[in-house]
Amino acid sequence: MKLGVAQPVVVAGAVFTVSLLALFLSPALSTAFPEFYASKLQMPLFTGLLTLGGFLLSLKTFILIKLKESLYENADYQDRLKKMQALSPKAKLTTYGPLRRLSSFLVYSVFGCLAAAVAQPVIGSFNYLWTQALSFSLALGALSLVFYAWWEIRANLSEWFSLLEKTNETNPGADN
Repeated sequence: MKLGVAQPVVVAGAVFTVSLLALFLSPALSTAFPEFYASKLQMPLFTGLLTLGGFLLSLKTFILIKLKESLYENADYQDRLKKMQALSPKAKLTTYGPLRRLSSFLVYSVFGCLAAAVAQPVIGSFNYLWTQALSFSLALGALSLVFYAWWEIRANLSEWFSLLEKTNETNPGADN
C-alpha cells in the first residue's frame, strides 16, 4: 500500500511519450493512423473514457468510505500501525494517510479520463497526425492511471481481506 502520486504519474507520462514517439517515428503508423483513428477509435475512446471517468467518480466515495470503516478503523490495523510508528518514529505514518493518497489519486484518475475523453472530439477532430496522436496518447495515459488505481484498490482490498481472515481465525463466528 505504498501509494505515491508521483510514481503513477511518471508511468502515465512514459506511456504517453512512448505512444507519441511510436506514432511519429514509424512511417507505417504515421500514414495509416489518421484514417484508422477517425473511423474506428475516436468516438469509442470518447464514450469509453467518459463512462470510465463517471464510474470512477461514483465508485470513489463508496470505496473510500467502505475502506475507512472496515480497514483503517480496524483494531488489528491500528495495532500494526502503532508498532510501525514505534519502529520508525521519523516516518510520519498516519492512520488515514494511505486512504488520503488513494483518494487524491482517484481524483487524478477521474480527471485524466474526463480530460482524455474531451480531447477525443475536440483535439482529435482535426485531421492532422499530431492532434490525433496527442488525443490517442492522452487516452493511453489516462488508461494507465486507471489501471494503477485499480491495482491500488486491489492492494487495499487484499489488506482488508487479510484482516478479516485474521479476525475470523482469532474469533471464529464473530460478525466481521
